[in-house]
Amino acid sequence: MLNISFIGSGNVATHLANALKAASHNIVEVWSRNPEHAKRLAREVGAGTVEYIRELRKVDVIIAAVSDDALTAVSHLIEPAQLLVHTSGSVPLEALSTGRRGVFYPLQTFTRDKAVDMRNVPVCIEAGDELDEALLRNAAESISDAVHVISSEQRKHLHLAAVFACNFSNHLYRIAELILQDQDMELDLLKPLILETALKVQDLSPREAQTGPARRGDTHVLNSHLHLLKDPELRAMYGDFSERIIKDHDHL
Repeated sequence: MLNISFIGSGNVATHLANALKAASHNIVEVWSRNPEHAKRLAREVGAGTVEYIRELRKVDVIIAAVSDDALTAVSHLIEPAQLLVHTSGSVPLEALSTGRRGVFYPLQTFTRDKAVDMRNVPVCIEAGDELDEALLRNAAESISDAVHVISSEQRKHLHLAAVFACNFSNHLYRIAELILQDQDMELDLLKPLILETALKVQDLSPREAQTGPARRGDTHVLNSHLHLLKDPELRAMYGDFSERIIKDHDHL
């Protein structure tokens, strides 16, 4: 059992704190810029709150689940002998100024009140020395069956890939929703297709799973879709995506 405190009380902090609490770790204290949010999370996990970061007691690890821009400033407020870790996908380990530092990056999209099975969430860890890496592995393996030790450089590329796979694809769902709404239809019509696409890549590579007019090289359908798109930015986006798919499947 580890004694753990949190800096931050947002989506990532909430899911991690609850998962670690359920794994029998002791959540000691929570600090947040919003005191009411800190109190809410503290109530959920049986922790206390502090008004200032410097008031945090010494624990096994402090998890800073705050914005990337705030991490360096936060680290200056922590005693050098205290292990401080961040949860960011894009910030290098060296951004933390503490003597003991690490990364505890759960690779998932989190919404506060949407339940997530943390056992299936990859947790990527990194630390400044072997002892702290072992401590973080212990914490990660207590909540996840997919723990990976990766470098800051690898994590930056992993985060970039995640933006394409998650954030951009979700925005494409939004574009699809607007196209349907323009014709008095709902996104529900596409949800089985969206689900099947996600399920397919569990067994096939994305290249193998690719379907559609660009995959077939069907220029008639591609041109008809371009004609339907009145927004020049969407026309350009459709054309760029189609061209990449065509090239990936060797259509000349």
